[in-house]
Amino acid sequence: MSVHAKGIIRFLDETGLEEVLRKTSLHFENDNQASTASYDNLPSEFKQRVIKAIVAFEIDITAIDTVFKLSQDRDAESYQNIIEKLNEQGEDGRVIAAEMEKRTRDVFLSGI
Repeated sequence: MSVHAKGIIRFLDETGLEEVLRKTSLHFENDNQASTASYDNLPSEFKQRVIKAIVAFEIDITAIDTVFKLSQDRDAESYQNIIEKLNEQGEDGRVIAAEMEKRTRDVFLSGI
């Protein structure tokens, strides 16, 4: 399962990049401005060195498509085996198996 987003890309200048890094680091530091990992508290030499290797961009989304490629190209027996194996896995596997179960009738018109 995935999402395909289409849009117009806009590359940011250094000021825009710094703002993205500032906001992102604060987000992951739970808005703790005193954190040594927040952008404003990183050593200047470090920021100057790594900022050259980062390209910041924004995308104005113009279309979003969901894609569900859940083994629909398989025969009914293989499809059911995949569901069973996914159910034996952790929570992520069970979530995907449940989604496949919901789509069974759409994939196989006669159902399984």
